[in-house]
Amino acid sequence: MKIFKYPVRVNKREAVKLPLGAKPLSIAFQYDQVYIYALVDPNELQTEPFDILVAGTGEPLPADIATFSYLNTIQMFDQQWNLHGFYKK
Repeated sequence: MKIFKYPVRVNKREAVKLPLGAKPLSIAFQYDQVYIYALVDPNELQTEPFDILVAGTGEPLPADIATFSYLNTIQMFDQQWNLHGFYKK
């Protein structure tokens, strides 16, 4: 198992294909990009889609947000902007 990162957009719900059996761990900001970090088997060739949502504080959330799992909150730009990560299989 290894931890890999996958780029995601902010304030956009999107499907990200992760290796079968992946476990999303967190979101983070690196090199001007937000990433989801996941524990994956790098030898797994099959993928499965995960619904990923990274939303800023105060932004509208989808009606089904209660079906998502919370990842974490990150602060960016000298603590001026807070983003909250969620995922759903």
